[in-house]
Amino acid sequence: MFASKRWSYVVIAIVGLLLGAVLPNVFNVSGISANSKIIWLLITINFIGAFALGWYIKRTYTPWWTLLVFPGIFALDTFLLKTNEHQYAYFLALTYLALSIVAHFNSWAVNVEDEGDEHYKNIVDSGFESGN
Repeated sequence: MFASKRWSYVVIAIVGLLLGAVLPNVFNVSGISANSKIIWLLITINFIGAFALGWYIKRTYTPWWTLLVFPGIFALDTFLLKTNEHQYAYFLALTYLALSIVAHFNSWAVNVEDEGDEHYKNIVDSGFESGN
């Protein structure tokens, strides 16, 4: 269903850059109020994006360290470019990481159709084999 692992890294990098650096700057330039930016971008869109990214990383069997890409880009953008000039932005980066981890380790991301019934039958059968 998904492309190669190399493309998974590209997708993760693009989504991380888009959510962590590009959209905050677009919201700043567009003149949207700070409250709207906080509610719509930093909370709503980025929370959904962090959860979706964690789910995608699980589904594509990408290494765990890729969970750090989006929150890391967001924190670096906040630190270097001062896109989000408030201290709470670093706590939001930690929240994005936590949401990605929750999505990564939940059972919704397991693709049961890929493994099929035969996989589970083999696990059960080999688990109950006697050593005779």
